Amino acid sequence: MRTLLTALFALFCLGCQQNPKLREPPTAEMIAEATAVRCKGHGSGGNQVDCTIDVNIIETGAKCSVRVPTDQDEVLFDRKGRRLILWQIQSHADGYRFTEDGIAFKSGLDPLGNFTDGGTGPMGQVYFWRNRNSAFDVGSYPYSVKVENAAKNIKCGWDPRINN
Repeated sequence: MRTLLTALFALFCLGCQQNPKLREPPTAEMIAEATAVRCKGHGSGGNQVDCTIDVNIIETGAKCSVRVPTDQDEVLFDRKGRRLILWQIQSHADGYRFTEDGIAFKSGLDPLGNFTDGGTGPMGQVYFWRNRNSAFDVGSYPYSVKVENAAKNIKCGWDPRINN
């Protein structure tokens, strides 16, 4: 499934230049590298390459909840430069998509603009941001994950964090 999403995302990014949110869309190579590596959580020594955060959706009746694996609820990046972060809805969450602001950093908590060039990937199953990750960006960045299933009229979210 990841290979299919990677290919679709690469095709999608051919038109990214038309989206004003994406000044520098990730290349197909960057996407392939990021989807090949799961982001590591706090206490892991830090992520040293582009990586992916798994987004799991649990549906209970007419409600849903969003979770990332315990080892990814506080993702840590080392001080070695810019990283592409992909959030990917897992395949068992049929019909769910990221909302337009599917991954949103809390207002006022990223004053230096550490996270740039955000947007959705193919079929809304992938969301990405670039983490500038410079020496000036040390800190903890809470964000929200928002997904929806339009056919079932269900929306849900969750609030994890990224540590630089």
